[in-house]
Amino acid sequence: MERGVPKSIRKFERSVEKYVSVDKTTEVVRISVCVRGAVSAVLVKVEGREHQPLYYVSKILQEAEPRYSPIEKLALALIVAARKLRPYFQSHQVTVLTNQPLKHILANPNASGRMIKWAVELSEYGIVLEERLAIKAQALADFISEVTGNEDNKHQQEWTMFVDGSSTSFKSGVGIVIKSPEADYLEYAITLEFPASNNEAEYEAILLGCKLIHAAGARKVHAYSDSQLVVSQAEGDYEARQEKMKKYLAKLREETTKFEEFRLEQIPREQILMADQLAKLASSNQFDGGRRITLLSAAKPTGSLEEEKEKGSESVFVGENLTLTWTTPIIRFLGEGVLPEDSKEAGKIKLRSARFILIDGNLYKRGFSSPLLKCLNPDRVEYILREVHEGSCGNHSGARSLARKVLRQGYYWPTMMKDAFSLVQKCSPCQRHANYQHNPAAYMKTLESPCSFDMWGMNTVGKLPRATGQKEYLIVAIDYFTKWVEAEPLAKFGEKKVMKFIWQNIICRFGIPES
Repeated sequence: MERGVPKSIRKFERSVEKYVSVDKTTEVVRISVCVRGAVSAVLVKVEGREHQPLYYVSKILQEAEPRYSPIEKLALALIVAARKLRPYFQSHQVTVLTNQPLKHILANPNASGRMIKWAVELSEYGIVLEERLAIKAQALADFISEVTGNEDNKHQQEWTMFVDGSSTSFKSGVGIVIKSPEADYLEYAITLEFPASNNEAEYEAILLGCKLIHAAGARKVHAYSDSQLVVSQAEGDYEARQEKMKKYLAKLREETTKFEEFRLEQIPREQILMADQLAKLASSNQFDGGRRITLLSAAKPTGSLEEEKEKGSESVFVGENLTLTWTTPIIRFLGEGVLPEDSKEAGKIKLRSARFILIDGNLYKRGFSSPLLKCLNPDRVEYILREVHEGSCGNHSGARSLARKVLRQGYYWPTMMKDAFSLVQKCSPCQRHANYQHNPAAYMKTLESPCSFDMWGMNTVGKLPRATGQKEYLIVAIDYFTKWVEAEPLAKFGEKKVMKFIWQNIICRFGIPES
């Protein structure tokens, strides 16, 4: 259904009679929608009340694209149209009519990486975003999107979810592992900011897992848990007698109605080790800073149905995709006032946070005579160091000079000097072209014996603890040149035994020494 983009207006007007003629002053309206497994866009010309189509494009969603949110799919449709219809977008003002807050999302600096990238790419065109009303050409865009795509919708395939809960005297947490039909894994470690028993943590795991997998676009779910109580109550084999368990069970049945098909099965803990490790991770203070996970925190129990209805809140957890680093406790204290339960750690964070400030979610370090220094996480450290060290303006300076340069550029992290030394030591050009000192580490000493085994030194050691054969002494001879050692244990010292040792161990083996 696609047609090639003409290189000039004359070729465009002569190509097909069905095309509508345009001039450089014509306002072109582009309508886009995204439904099912494809996104589509229709470029139309507005003449009074008439909407005449100029061009239409469509794209099948592949790989991770079907899991995009509706607003991201809409932005993807706009990007596809802008790339394929570049001459139109460059020579005309294009008005995008949509019922989504696309304008605010593209202008949001805290949006995802792909949205920021798309916003920069679209900024070169004169695009105007307006609210969509009743449009005749919208039916054409809907039709293209519906008829384009694969009948085997990936959202209709079965998703797999492994959940586990962990409850300790310190805090509780849940671990969730979601496996998509394309074998992509999503790992979540959710800290429960409220007291919860082991059974309550298991219920929280399955409930929060249902929310997350539904947000990912799953319609058919096969969930696994090691809790016999949760699975049996969900299947109706066990009766929920406690009031909390009744609320959790009612909430679970409510969440499962959102799916076309939902199965919950009990399996041994050995088969859900990944979810078990995430649950233990969320319920402890020992976080692995090098592991990339999605850390969330649940502020209140999911089973508190009355509170949710009163507050009108559907989401009970907040968080972001991050790696726990040295900035995490400081940001949580400055932004949310959250401190560890350990009084010593809380005091350290309070004292340390006085030298930092949080601006628009970014952490900065205060200085006495310098501007604010932006605090970097470990995943950005190597890039900044390499850019300063060997970038377009880099001069492969030493480690201390490199650390000071990064500081003058407005960046800070606690291990700047250590990381700079590590980078310089691994830099191949620095190692090849460095000035090395070939002087010995210590002053050279004149050898008393220039030849091996020409001069020996002898000594005796004893008394020693008695060994086999009543041997309590040791006679030792060392060569001055090679430091070769000859030793033999003796029961008693005597002239004959010493002469025998010299004859057998020195003269017979190395020849007659000079001294």
